[in-house]
Amino acid sequence: SGHPSLLPCSDPFPHKFMLIFRGAGRSESAPEARRVLDEAAHSASRRWMLEGVRSLSCRLWAAACFALMTLGGMLVLWSAGRDSREPPEMSATAEAVEPLDLSSLPAWELLEEREVYHRYTSIYDRQYRSPQGKTLSFDVVGQPRNANFQLVVVCAVLTSGEDAVGAPEFALIREFASGSGAWHFGVPTGGVEHGESPQEAAVRELAEEAGLVGCSELVPLLPEGHGGILEVKWSRNRFLPFVALGCHSLPATSSEGIEVGGQVLEAEEAGLQAFRANATTILRLIHSGDFLLASAVSFQLALQWVEHQAPDRFLMGAQEGSELVPLFGNGSEVLSKPWASLDERKAYGRYFDVYDRGYLSPEGKELRFDVIGHPSVQNWQFVVICPILELILEQDQSQPVFALIREFAAGSGRWHVALPTGGVDHGETSEEAARRELKEETGLEAQRLVPLLSEGHPGLLELKRARNRGHLFVALGCRRQGPKLSKTQEEEGLSMFRATEGDIWNFLRSGDLLPMSVVTMQLAGDWLRAQGSKNAGIGSG
Repeated sequence: SGHPSLLPCSDPFPHKFMLIFRGAGRSESAPEARRVLDEAAHSASRRWMLEGVRSLSCRLWAAACFALMTLGGMLVLWSAGRDSREPPEMSATAEAVEPLDLSSLPAWELLEEREVYHRYTSIYDRQYRSPQGKTLSFDVVGQPRNANFQLVVVCAVLTSGEDAVGAPEFALIREFASGSGAWHFGVPTGGVEHGESPQEAAVRELAEEAGLVGCSELVPLLPEGHGGILEVKWSRNRFLPFVALGCHSLPATSSEGIEVGGQVLEAEEAGLQAFRANATTILRLIHSGDFLLASAVSFQLALQWVEHQAPDRFLMGAQEGSELVPLFGNGSEVLSKPWASLDERKAYGRYFDVYDRGYLSPEGKELRFDVIGHPSVQNWQFVVICPILELILEQDQSQPVFALIREFAAGSGRWHVALPTGGVDHGETSEEAARRELKEETGLEAQRLVPLLSEGHPGLLELKRARNRGHLFVALGCRRQGPKLSKTQEEEGLSMFRATEGDIWNFLRSGDLLPMSVVTMQLAGDWLRAQGSKNAGIGSG
């Protein structure tokens, strides 16, 4: 079983015990070893007191037994100490830590890929061989008109004065999302065109969507040579976040919001409006669940860069929320008008469906879009659960320890890090689905589940061209209640480990943490800080 064992020893000498410590490659903790040793010593000494030790030979045997006990205890304690130098375990609630270097894990082999649907979006039928030797097929989405399936997401930092050092503000946009049929907030985002570098695409998107030009600095927020952060695990598309400094505005050339800075916008950008807002206001929008995922992740990276790399350029610190200030006057009258859904037909269906959806824009134009959805789940809903294992004291502050999983992403063909995630089955509530997914993917049960979005919220939009929406939870008082029950093909090889907020930042900077999990953990961490550790109800297990 891997536990130290105390076994009675049958031999010609009655009323004597021998301690046999044995392990199966993993010892228990030092406190457990001490407990076993103390119990054994107490049992042995009690028997000796009852029977008496009347002869020198018995006294010599007692000394030998105690020597064996001491030696065994030292071996167990040494083994426990040796194990403590390995990556830490999840205590009693979970299995051992997996290697955090995802590149060292056994690879999935791409066997075949063919395009099965093509219009604005393409769908690819991909076949992989798993490390266990199974051949599995997946639907993967991508936009081949973008070079290397890459997007850029640009966080432009603005100040209130041209020369004075001031509190940073950021350019953000409000744009239409075909997946929800509603307006959402984000930062300038767009595809890298063929023959264009990501830096050139970032400069172009800033001008097209925010009317910002002449940036003095454009800083990539991922390591050099990084291919980008995966949008979702079933997509080939990757986004590259940038922070832009020293930009200034061009006047809009059209009051209808179709043309900005001399650039003609795409269909989904009709009626787009650009604003400036401080960090507190943007964080409030992220908490409202109306901020697009790639923009939320990129903003977190940009804000951290500003705080650590450019503290002398900006006045950092707590700020009051502010009103959204338009960067230019386009589209203000358009934003009050909704987009009208005209018709919809299913154009493709397998693991997920593609819908050809028609809309009437606020300007009266009929436009068509490819919209993606997973029909196997109830109302295209899924859940993301952030399990809190414990709080640790770090620099006089309580820091949460999270349970993460490593899982395969068909879009990239490799391992990624994420929170437990899964669809809401038909007939389930979102909370019932969250409890089931937590048990299936981690073997944990929570004493309490707290929703991280406001009551009645339809869920966080997974992609602006997807119908799927996520309901986010923080799980408190998590305890191990049995083995995990992974059941889908994408959960092949899934395993769990613990991580601190510092680990999360490392995964975020490396691009290995999936965006929906990033936003969920951000909201969970903020909720914990707002509640305080005394009232959060977090169990030690």
